[in-house]
Amino acid sequence: MGAPAGGSRSDLFREKHIGEIDEEKKSQDLANTTQAMGIVSVLIATVTFASAFTLPGGYYQSATDGGVPGTPILAGSYAFSAFILADALAFIFSGLASFFLAIAGMPAIDLSVRYEYTSVSTVLLRVSGGSLMASFAFGLYLVLAPTAVHSIAT
Repeated sequence: MGAPAGGSRSDLFREKHIGEIDEEKKSQDLANTTQAMGIVSVLIATVTFASAFTLPGGYYQSATDGGVPGTPILAGSYAFSAFILADALAFIFSGLASFFLAIAGMPAIDLSVRYEYTSVSTVLLRVSGGSLMASFAFGLYLVLAPTAVHSIAT
């Protein structure tokens, strides 16, 4: 059982059934994967950064508009707070995913470590995408709720 010359040795099993692992090909495949995921991550960060400054409803332009100039018009509602929170989470998680993907794309790092960083980045990217969708939904609700029939906005 597990003897050096036994038939159940993992190295013999690997040689017989799996064959040689091409480290170079796996490294190149991982680099291609991290590049594609990096593009998505940076796009999410860009969209969320832009939506933080172009808020739904816009800003008060002057004091005659009924609010303090420069403050968001739709501020104060639950949906606006949820929009800001979802947008911030999407930005933070996509930024973290971009950071980890930059590390995972470095060929000088051990392949198993690169796989771990890619795995963590995948989770962060999924959370970021979900937060982006939530912020879009809250933004759409904020814009539609005051003017549309309430049943359309909900």
